[in-house]
Amino acid sequence: MRAIFAPIYLSLGISLLFVGEAVAGTTERIDVATLNRISTVDQFGKNHRFSFPTRKPVLVTTAGQRGSRDIEPWIRPIGESFYGKVEIVGVAQLKGVPASLRGPLRKLFAMQSASHPVLLDWSGELCEVFPYTKSGVSVALLDQRGTIVWQATGKANAAKLKELRQTLQAMVR
Repeated sequence: MRAIFAPIYLSLGISLLFVGEAVAGTTERIDVATLNRISTVDQFGKNHRFSFPTRKPVLVTTAGQRGSRDIEPWIRPIGESFYGKVEIVGVAQLKGVPASLRGPLRKLFAMQSASHPVLLDWSGELCEVFPYTKSGVSVALLDQRGTIVWQATGKANAAKLKELRQTLQAMVR
């Protein structure tokens, strides 16, 4: 995945947030009942609805403007190592974006993003369910029941990726 968000920020001057945040070994439960009721559209126009419990763990990435360039170093190695075994999702908090900019912004996401969905949260509902940080990148791993079992913030490094891989490996056996 290319660093897709910096060009979007520069083009439109819009602040984007991507969902997640905490530490390894956490068992923070998100409000799955509310999450399961929310329907949103991704950058390709496809409707999405979380539906916990799931068959696979779910990796959710979030980033503010400064952290958007740090998403790829998290997603690429996990996507390559656990292809088909983990659902990878980004959520863009776009509440407050004028209706006239929504179409062009969705097209920018579609042109510049990888194959995993980036959910366009125009209402801000998804970002009220997930914990998120306004700066940097956050990564949250949810188990099949919707419990956050691992979280980290900041740039990917060998130690954090090792923890994430170990957590995922134990979940997909």
